[in-house]
Amino acid sequence: MAQFPIARLTLIGTGCGATELGPLPAPNWSRPLPRPIIIPDVMELATLGDLRILVEKHLPKEYRSKFTWRQFAGLLKRAAEGQQDVAEVSTALRIVLQLEGVKCQ
Repeated sequence: MAQFPIARLTLIGTGCGATELGPLPAPNWSRPLPRPIIIPDVMELATLGDLRILVEKHLPKEYRSKFTWRQFAGLLKRAAEGQQDVAEVSTALRIVLQLEGVKCQ
């Protein structure tokens, strides 16, 4: 499991594209990311479901309670519901990982 060093965190915006998308009848966690994100020695992230697993299973509880990760979880949920662009969620994750000092490809 990756260690998430303490870092200064900032607010992640929700982006403008959310209003152009429509809600889905049920969350679709199989929506693919624009390109996979690889966190060495942790996992390869290719779908919204993979991001959900990262947050719920790999991210230590004390990090999940941080403001930035809570904001990210909200973006992720909205993307699964069809109300947020998947590309924006992918970009937001890369920013949060960078702020936390976690290397990804």
